[in-house]
Amino acid sequence: MNKDFSQESPRSIISDRATEADIYHAYRLFLGREPDRNGFAHYRNRIASGLTIATLVQIFMGSDEYREHKLKGHLEHQTAIDIGGYSVVVDRNDPDFGTVITQSHTYEEPIRQVLREGLHPGDICLDVGANVGVVTLLAASLVGHRGHVIAVEPNPSNVQLLYRGILHNRFTNVEVIPLAASDRRAIFGMSGLSNTELVDVNSTIYNGRLVQSMVLDEALGTLPRLDLVKLDIEGQEPAALRGLQRQISTHQPTLVVEFNPRCLNKQQESESELLSWILDRYTRVRAISHFGDDQRFSDPDELLAFWRKRATEVAASGALPDGMLHFDLVTERG
Repeated sequence: MNKDFSQESPRSIISDRATEADIYHAYRLFLGREPDRNGFAHYRNRIASGLTIATLVQIFMGSDEYREHKLKGHLEHQTAIDIGGYSVVVDRNDPDFGTVITQSHTYEEPIRQVLREGLHPGDICLDVGANVGVVTLLAASLVGHRGHVIAVEPNPSNVQLLYRGILHNRFTNVEVIPLAASDRRAIFGMSGLSNTELVDVNSTIYNGRLVQSMVLDEALGTLPRLDLVKLDIEGQEPAALRGLQRQISTHQPTLVVEFNPRCLNKQQESESELLSWILDRYTRVRAISHFGDDQRFSDPDELLAFWRKRATEVAASGALPDGMLHFDLVTERG
């Protein structure tokens, strides 16, 4: 169809009734194509019966063609990026992870080095907050076919990219749990794009997406072993650890836990209580960061004081805003 709607006069009174122009633009915006003659005629007849704009939008967004068109658009932006011996599939337009990984071909190098040093063939690794699989897929390559990786990720968009990464690398040793880790079963809202955080459904930053949480001790059942657990879940680390106490007590895995006071405070969790919880169970922790930090601590207060000092120094250098520094804590025994 080549009908020109560009010269139509704007309606002086806004109506909820659909027009021929609305039909035309619905085809263009939702399906990415010109209307076909029969389809246009069908909706034009429905206008005469009182078709509203809201119903027109609902019809188009509920159509199989719209879902296929939307999926095709997503797939066109997805690409596999080699980040050192394995690939992750990212959305090139994603500002949280995709753009950075596409440009740099690396991500979370300090954590990945911990995995290279700590994981061995046959190990079992739990990745809580797997996102698109930077850590999950490295772990799968390190533990081999005799090992096992369990990836926990609640964001549906990230889960799709994670699945594609598993297929691209031809791994058969990865299990994905598409739920959020917590100390209780509940329904949470999500905030953010790919780097999401859990929020109360009554929160002002709740964006309409819902996710089910689960308790890891219940979900994992009886594992034969658990060698390493990585947690990076935007301030929900204490809740996830409380829900993993039995597995930690039984298997004493190495923990790699993000320590981000800003995120912990947003989730109404205490940074000092998290440090005490970890150091009650492990002899000491290494505090590492992207700024070259690598210090060992056995006292929670000393570690928290060191974070405050380094956060101030990094902010003064202009590298990060004040309070934005995070450490990754690597537990040690003996």
